[in-house]
Amino acid sequence: MPSRLARLAAKQQRYLETSRKLASEGIAVHVPEEWQEFILSPLEIAIGPETSVYDLQSGIVAYRIQVRLLAAQKLRLDDCDMAAGWDNGIELESFDESKPVWHLGREGFSPTEVLNNRIEEGLMLHPGEPVEGLILATGLKPIPVESRTGSRAEVCLLFRDSLSREKHVVARAVVYRASHEKKQPQVRVRARTAAPDGGSDLLSGDLPKPRSN
Repeated sequence: MPSRLARLAAKQQRYLETSRKLASEGIAVHVPEEWQEFILSPLEIAIGPETSVYDLQSGIVAYRIQVRLLAAQKLRLDDCDMAAGWDNGIELESFDESKPVWHLGREGFSPTEVLNNRIEEGLMLHPGEPVEGLILATGLKPIPVESRTGSRAEVCLLFRDSLSREKHVVARAVVYRASHEKKQPQVRVRARTAAPDGGSDLLSGDLPKPRSN
């Protein structure tokens, strides 16, 4: 389950968004100032279709989240927490900057498409300049047996900026079980681009199509 902090941030965000909608219709709704202070409202987050969760042969579970970040004002992202319904201990990976290809299991990524180190070092966002890429993480708890290849699993992300404001988003990740992990491309270093589509999908991904078990 998402952490208490993630649940609170999501509740606050829904309250704020509803109040703004009502205000646009001429209905006044009070939003506590302390809520507005800690909600990272200048940030829009879209989740792309390359978002997936899959078993590695080591038994570790890999999380690959494709995001598009767009800020309405200049801000610096300093942290990203991640949790799934079965694992609150998911950790973002750190990579060696000197290596030309970064690996998560058998799959290789170009450093230019991975946001992990940039977030760790403080990712600067500027108004009207979207930042797109992948967030890679791992967890020790296995994917539930009822989640079959091709099904969807919710992964919660909580972004935090330098002012301790937070933004919560839920990503629906495609599940790939262990028997499919070995069929993923060993090295994939081409740069990818993404565009928003209703705040959920960005573009057609290049993951192998899941096959029914």
